Amino acid sequence: MLNQIMKWAALATLWAKVKPIFWGTLVTALFILAVNAVHAEFVEFLRVDQELSGASGPLVSDVRVWLLFSYLGKLSLILVSTAAWLFYLQRKGWFGAGKRTIAPKKAPEKAPTSGTLTAPEPASAQAPARFSEEFEFLRTDRPLRSRGQAILDAKRSA
Repeated sequence: MLNQIMKWAALATLWAKVKPIFWGTLVTALFILAVNAVHAEFVEFLRVDQELSGASGPLVSDVRVWLLFSYLGKLSLILVSTAAWLFYLQRKGWFGAGKRTIAPKKAPEKAPTSGTLTAPEPASAQAPARFSEEFEFLRTDRPLRSRGQAILDAKRSA
């Protein structure tokens, strides 16, 4: 019983990670298969058309041109669809060069050199707009210091 629960939990976790890219990958793969099927039908049409027209020798120059453009079109459609999907995935952050998931660290603020304390800057200048106003009083409050830190700071300044 526990084994089945573990298997379903692992499957659910895997599906949660794969689900965002599954449908797009499936559509891209089906598009490539459709392009291949249409191209195969077109090549077969050219072969039948050449047989019916009575050209028994090497390929007629018109057929060669059509074949060349059909293969180039097929290749370009496959490359464009695949590149578009990979570009979309990269923009969503699925590859290492995508969006940064960890914000860069700020440079540490220097302590004032004089013995006087300075008033903190207003919170509107410090905090980005994404923070709510409900906890603004906590952001403007001075940082907490332990008793040991206070003793060490007093010894350094003396």
